Amino acid sequence: MKTHLDTALIDRRRELVSRYKSRGMTVREITDQLASVKHIDPVTGEEEPFWNPETGEPWTRGTVQNDINYIRQQWRERASENADEIFGEQLADLNEAIRAAWEQGDIGLVMRGLKDRRELLGLGSKTLKLEHSIDGEDLPPLLSMEALNIDQLATIVEAYRIAGPAADSSGVAGAPSSEQPTGDIIEVSGGSGAGAGPA
Repeated sequence: MKTHLDTALIDRRRELVSRYKSRGMTVREITDQLASVKHIDPVTGEEEPFWNPETGEPWTRGTVQNDINYIRQQWRERASENADEIFGEQLADLNEAIRAAWEQGDIGLVMRGLKDRRELLGLGSKTLKLEHSIDGEDLPPLLSMEALNIDQLATIVEAYRIAGPAADSSGVAGAPSSEQPTGDIIEVSGGSGAGAGPA
């Protein structure tokens, strides 16, 4: 079982190894450097070599390499924690900016915010896949979100709100299946502001 002294000694050694490694020193160079380090013995109070107290010899290259592996793992964990924190802060800032843009009625800014959020979340430039028609005329099944005007967006959002998670392949939830074509079809109003096609 390691004592408090053992833990303190290991921490001190790893601190030195980390410092030397950050200077670009090799394992051999770090081992040689450690062999020349002096420290004050906590028991005798005398200055003596900072060596392995169990062997009375300088630290080995294997010990130094193990310390380097441990230090690298610690660096990776800290980097991951910092990245998660930064990601969360950026996502919160984007959500607040989008909310403010909605309140101001700045649809262009809203769309830019949504695009930035998709990219931050790793969704890339996603395309909304819908089967839709305007005034009975079938349109291509792919719609870029950026290409939709506010009326079209509102129609899509409202349709999904009404459908909810209970919607199935027969159409929008809550409507008689006989009135719904095959597939998820959403009526989208035209860009000119005309009303949606027949319900």
